[in-house]
Amino acid sequence: MASSSSPYMFNRDHKASVRLNYQHWATKQLCGGYLLHPSIPTSNVRRVADIGTGTAIWPVELSQTLSPDIQIDAFDVSRAQYPPNEWVPGNVKLHTHDAFLPFPEKHVGRYDVVHVRFFVTLLNPENIQRFIQNVVALLRPDGYLQWFDANPSTAKATAINPTTSKVAVEKLAALMRKPRPDSSYEWIPSLPELVQSSSSSHLNIITNDVIDSSAFNPSRTLWNHCHLLGYEEFAAQVAARDAKSDVAVRAHQTLADVAIEMAAGANLEVDKFCLVAKVTIEEDT
Repeated sequence: MASSSSPYMFNRDHKASVRLNYQHWATKQLCGGYLLHPSIPTSNVRRVADIGTGTAIWPVELSQTLSPDIQIDAFDVSRAQYPPNEWVPGNVKLHTHDAFLPFPEKHVGRYDVVHVRFFVTLLNPENIQRFIQNVVALLRPDGYLQWFDANPSTAKATAINPTTSKVAVEKLAALMRKPRPDSSYEWIPSLPELVQSSSSSHLNIITNDVIDSSAFNPSRTLWNHCHLLGYEEFAAQVAARDAKSDVAVRAHQTLADVAIEMAAGANLEVDKFCLVAKVTIEEDT
């Protein structure tokens, strides 16, 4: 059975790993430092699953904050950005699996927490329900789903004062606001309803925090660097297809202009959100 996800639009080399690790740090700063949302009690957590783990930085850090007896399983469609097993804590296991396909039976219904982060560029109306069903199936009764993601449709350029140029940053924001043909952002506002209707298990939405990008954010520089690195990967892929094409030339020039404007005080703001849902046991009446 083939995956139904949209193609991954970024690289999996060392620069891409730096971007993911940098993005992880920026996300922690934006959230006030938590890895697990404060609404999730950790006293009864015994097994955690991380979906789309990338460089595995989230499960490795989480293992340092929880009991070493807690098992953390991390999944990604590629092992290309995994650290060597010798560098991973003993209670963290790294697996290869495409989350758009059902998980092996040995993982189904086993986890107290399932963590999902930054899947927005891979989702569309045709695949999101299947994806949610696959990850929710991992939860045990009373288990929690934590989903942190961005809402690219909110992307906008700002600047420290009216005289600071943000023309190139606005071009980048416009590019982010327009999903690829095989992707969509329409599901984001209805994610709570999609989660609740995803399976026979009853899921109660605990919180759906929207993190306003216009609020004071001391990690703006971190996010700007993440956006620059991501766009650099995009521009490199365009150039790899045809380095002399007009699109490749414009992408390279826009990247240079964005870097100059950001260094002078322009900023790319994108709202983020964190949804937490709990599987509740329905009592017989």
